Amino acid sequence: MKRYLFLCTLAVAAVAAHAQFKLPLQGLDDLTIELNDVNHTATICCYNAEIQDGKKNVFGVIKMDVKWRWVEWYIKNAPETLIIPSSWTHPHTNVKYTITAIGDAAFAGVKKVSTVVIPSTVTDIGRYAFFGSSLESINIPPSVKIIGDRAFGFCTSLKSLRIPQNVVMGDNLYAESPKLKVVQYNTGVDDLASNNSRKNMEKKGAIAPVINSDVDVNIPNLGQHNEETFAMIIANEIYNDGVPPVQYAIHDGKVFKEYCEKVLGLNPKHIYYEENATQGTMNGLMDRLITAAEAFEGDAKFIVYYAGHGIPDETTSEAYLLPTDGNGLNLKSAFRLRDFYDALGKLNAKSVTVFLDACFSGAQRGEGMLMAARGVAIKPQEEAPKLGNTVVFSAASGNETAWPYKEKCHGLFTYYLLKKLRESNGEATLGEIDAYIQKQVKRSIVDMPYAKKQTPVTDPSPRLFNTWQDMKLK
Repeated sequence: MKRYLFLCTLAVAAVAAHAQFKLPLQGLDDLTIELNDVNHTATICCYNAEIQDGKKNVFGVIKMDVKWRWVEWYIKNAPETLIIPSSWTHPHTNVKYTITAIGDAAFAGVKKVSTVVIPSTVTDIGRYAFFGSSLESINIPPSVKIIGDRAFGFCTSLKSLRIPQNVVMGDNLYAESPKLKVVQYNTGVDDLASNNSRKNMEKKGAIAPVINSDVDVNIPNLGQHNEETFAMIIANEIYNDGVPPVQYAIHDGKVFKEYCEKVLGLNPKHIYYEENATQGTMNGLMDRLITAAEAFEGDAKFIVYYAGHGIPDETTSEAYLLPTDGNGLNLKSAFRLRDFYDALGKLNAKSVTVFLDACFSGAQRGEGMLMAARGVAIKPQEEAPKLGNTVVFSAASGNETAWPYKEKCHGLFTYYLLKKLRESNGEATLGEIDAYIQKQVKRSIVDMPYAKKQTPVTDPSPRLFNTWQDMKLK
């Protein structure tokens, strides 16, 4: 049997238990508790909120929205930190009910609230639960297994969201929340918010779903501790402004990161990993490398990995790396490859090894062209590192494309890089890695009906012309 009771005491309980909050939970008097007397659990509901979706407007577009609460003044006077209790005690029977769910649109439209504390008893968050609220950040406990459609949609102030790994997420979970940049998983793995976009794009067929291949499973964990090597890993897959995605780039970056930890023995704190990095994020990563190089005073090695779009300047043919907020028509939003190499070469480092799974002809990974290339592949200027102890491995040469290996769900270049690291337990020299990738990529292209030519190339800086082939990543 289910019953409804007004949740007027919810505010009192929260304030009493957390006296440090100055503001009472005003404006939430329309909340109700739906009680389940069989297992003594409860769901927080709102009798004034009504979801209106599935209806077409005058333009034929399906409307997804929430009918706002009747008395708007109240919902603007909620506390800045909303603490949801883990239980509720019936005032007449003294029976305690565990709060296990936040119902549909329960806190939709609530203003002034910047943070919500959800107890570990909650397993379900309903559709539109916090839709249109003023949330700035939220940490969802690992107990939550299901989050409904648009639960954090139209939260225009939301900047960070922490959700459990493997949670079942509804559609458009945080659609129209423009300030949201990072989603953090409770496993400690950070992903940009566009991971949710990736799932939506997979559903639409824009990019292929990922499955594990032979290099992704049973990765040897050698238990080594390589404290003097740092890695910067950038995996740019989902781009803004209509730029097509880069198939499997995030998968490439995640697995390469795992190889850095398990096979090469890097300290996880020394791995600077970003997915779908913006221009600002990429600048920040470079600053971290500079700081590490200065701290280790020339004793550190650096590994740099990039999977994403490269693009040429159509006038000068200079090559650029494209951040996810970059625009191929405005190269001020991109990184010139020459400057990138120079910055790495200036590091006070024992060695810098760069792996670029990108091409700079204007082609995208796979078939088609980026919008800036006008449908014609451009042969970019050949760039090689000129400074420091730098070696650069590039996935393709000239006006070629860096192809995906669809059967393995990786970039073709990255797949064979990982395979060599696996087979050699990370002990292969750079010369051996170069020879293996060159041979395998050229041979694999022959069996790919969708691919043409791809010629990986390795360029050392002048200082390493005679020694780079004997160097190792470890």
